[in-house]
Amino acid sequence: MARHGQESRAGDRLVRAGALVFLAGLGAVTVIFVPFAVDLVAHGARAAQSPRNEHGVALNLATFLVCAGLGLGLCGLLLQARESRRRARDAADPG
Repeated sequence: MARHGQESRAGDRLVRAGALVFLAGLGAVTVIFVPFAVDLVAHGARAAQSPRNEHGVALNLATFLVCAGLGLGLCGLLLQARESRRRARDAADPG
């Protein structure tokens, strides 16, 4: 989707999707870490390791979205770089 007269480049959607997936994973990390950190500061290490801070498998697996989002974003950037290099090569070599 082009905005303000800019044409869409290869990898733009992949970069956007990667950013959204990364942010979702960051949200999961925050949901897990904040209560643990609050208990750690307020009550010490034993309280931080209490069952109250146990989260489901789904939430723990959601933290891997950080890595998946980073990977998607980097793949999108790689596609953009390859396209830019191809365009520069095509512009330099008119024949």
